[in-house]
Amino acid sequence: MFEQRQATDRDATSPGTRMDVAAAFGAQPASFWLASLASLSMIIGGVGPWATAFGFASLSGTSMHGWRSVMVGVVGLAMLGLHQLRKARLPLIVAGIAAVLGAVQAVATLSKIHSGGAVTTIFGQQYRYLDPAWGLYLVLAGAIALACCASALVWRASRVTA
Repeated sequence: MFEQRQATDRDATSPGTRMDVAAAFGAQPASFWLASLASLSMIIGGVGPWATAFGFASLSGTSMHGWRSVMVGVVGLAMLGLHQLRKARLPLIVAGIAAVLGAVQAVATLSKIHSGGAVTTIFGQQYRYLDPAWGLYLVLAGAIALACCASALVWRASRVTA
């Protein structure tokens, strides 16, 4: 029995299997890879700086609502992986809806920053004079790109099944 298990393990890592996996990933359209990059950009932007107070104190996304953006990016990647395995449209729809919610959150945060409202309280101090930073813009761009790419993938999947 041990001999059979070793033979099976060797077969699973044979060059033919590696070629099949590479062919499966290579067959994905560009919108799949762009959606993956958009999800990664939401994760990076979610932990990056979202605002600067008084021009020098940087506030990271995790001290604001960045964890929500990180979760949207993780959900996006998970749904893209599930679509890769199952070839179903529902994971793409979920990824698109999550991306739209992430974009709405980023726009709302940008609006609060530009209006001079209190966006965050850290150690009992409210920061009112904030300027947006690159992390928030990266989240917004990633969310918009993920929503567009997920929509394109849903459209492509519906054309294939029709």
